[in-house]
Amino acid sequence: MNGTTATLIALGLIALVFISFFAVFRSKGKGKIKGPFGMGIEVEGSNDTNLKRGDQMQGATALALYEKRRPIYDATEKFLIRIVQNGKATPEEILHFGRDVDQALFLFGPDLDTYLRGVYSKAVELGSCIEELKTAQNYSRDEWLRLNNRKTELFQQLAGELEGMRGQFAKYMTLKDD
Repeated sequence: MNGTTATLIALGLIALVFISFFAVFRSKGKGKIKGPFGMGIEVEGSNDTNLKRGDQMQGATALALYEKRRPIYDATEKFLIRIVQNGKATPEEILHFGRDVDQALFLFGPDLDTYLRGVYSKAVELGSCIEELKTAQNYSRDEWLRLNNRKTELFQQLAGELEGMRGQFAKYMTLKDD
């Protein structure tokens, strides 16, 4: 065996060590070896497979998570459409919505859970305003106007959420190919 063949075999073995390193440690790495006669090897790579929650989903896991999240999106959309169509939600619809989105914290995280709790709270307050206005005969004009304005404000906020919810859910419902 001559020197050139021995050098090539040695570089091949070192390349196998680099490849094994990346396969075992699953992280970023960089290596460089210079040999005689201008020969050498330079290796750089990464096989980081971490997923960022809410930002990236891959493969079968992404589809399974999407399928678990979709009913919460659908329940929110259906609930907001009912409010826009009827000007309110019944107490039963509000309770049903609360049950439908109860798992949001676990499937989406605290940001979307907080958003959905806000939608729920606004719907409850809207219902309270509507019921209170039904029995507001003894209210002063200013009290009645304040209550009616609050009802209108809540309705407009909830109607706006029908469009805004898409942005709230988008980062969690997007399947990305990487």
